[in-house]
Amino acid sequence: MSSFDQRLRLTELVENNMQQLFQSEVTVVKEFGCKTIIGDNDYLLNYIKEPAVNQQASAMIVKFAPDFILLKNNEPKHLYFVDVKHSVVPTWSPSRLKMLQEKNLDLTLSTDRIGVVAREALLSYRRYYPSTIILMACPYNSKLLMAQFADKIRCLYCYHSPERGDYDCEECPAKNGDFFDIERATSAVGSQTPMTNVDLNSFIPADIFFEQLGIKVDSQVFENLKQEIKTEPIEFDDKVYPKIKNRVLWNLNHAGCDWLDYEVYSYPGNDFYHLDQKCKWLRGMENRIVVYASITQALSSGKKTYCRNCCPQIDL
Repeated sequence: MSSFDQRLRLTELVENNMQQLFQSEVTVVKEFGCKTIIGDNDYLLNYIKEPAVNQQASAMIVKFAPDFILLKNNEPKHLYFVDVKHSVVPTWSPSRLKMLQEKNLDLTLSTDRIGVVAREALLSYRRYYPSTIILMACPYNSKLLMAQFADKIRCLYCYHSPERGDYDCEECPAKNGDFFDIERATSAVGSQTPMTNVDLNSFIPADIFFEQLGIKVDSQVFENLKQEIKTEPIEFDDKVYPKIKNRVLWNLNHAGCDWLDYEVYSYPGNDFYHLDQKCKWLRGMENRIVVYASITQALSSGKKTYCRNCCPQIDL
């Protein structure tokens, strides 16, 4: 994962608006979660971070307790757990996308559909908190703010160590009562909990989702949140080449995320913009190339369309 601070900021953006989002005389929102349960007990907090804790059911109930309790206070009354998640790093590797397509027998699976959720968190909700609603914020999916019950979220692929090989979904700890693995994603910041790829198509826009439960969402707060999520930067690993990054953002833009900008190239007198600075149609023009910071900037400068050679309208 890239920027831990940025991911935390996106989560806090939604969490800080929970009371306003469900501002209704028939809806009660209360903070829950690990921090609320443990409070200022540093001994318990340090203990809960130990990898061996994943072998203890009681500890997992505390460690991955959902962030909020949501009470629908009109008839029929119902109490739900709600946990806020985020996904800010799109799948940029062509080989990774191809692997996910093949494993799920779905060649239409595209970058904008692939999100991430902490593996043990998702499994804990399914096993210990069956009424948990995942409220997901994602700046590279056209829904932007979406929701779904944990047990209805479609998993695409779980993190695994090279030594273990792929996981069999039928042997998932959430299904068979086994304890959770103690593997760690050591390259990640925070809890180092391994990640699971999930299909964002299995989520529903949050306002529609809660409306189906008979829970009113404040439409203005909801729209304001979506606009703020749009402004969140898309994170890429430092090793991603500009050409690949531009291609990913270009594809996301054409998948409905038209608020995403990407760097493009052209030269004076040329009607086309290019994603690849080394496109064959730019050869001989190296000293005249103009770099545009966004597609909007390029179009306003008189560029009329994209180069069919380096901007093919296909997924990675």
